[in-house]
Amino acid sequence: MSNKNILQSGILNSSGKMKKIIATTFLLAVYGVLFSQQKTQTIESANAQIRLDTLAQRHHKLSGQTRSRPIAPARRIDINDEYMGRKDEILILLKEKKIPHDFPKYKKGSSEKDYDHEMENYYRHHPEVLNEKYRKKFM
Repeated sequence: MSNKNILQSGILNSSGKMKKIIATTFLLAVYGVLFSQQKTQTIESANAQIRLDTLAQRHHKLSGQTRSRPIAPARRIDINDEYMGRKDEILILLKEKKIPHDFPKYKKGSSEKDYDHEMENYYRHHPEVLNEKYRKKFM
């Protein structure tokens, strides 16, 4: 092998090594950027949750309410419905999955609290219509 061939093979080898080093550096840089974006998004979502929790706590402090359980989603109240739009909620509690004929109907002008009170009285006086797991709640 001549000196010229040895020189060319050394240049090719160092050129190949250089390409590998550049490719590896590029891949590490891309990975670093992606990882930092993911970390930033995770931190931002955690910060958003903390802000929401803080707002909820502040609201409850200002309103004087204490909360021992999560806030339930707001239910739709239909004052034109005979069960105040709560038929599905009522059926969940009942054993027969059919509302009895003597179950209290919503009277227009009554408040939700008044209707809740009427239903609770009905459940106390007619525990046989309730599913087993809900009877103790009203006894």
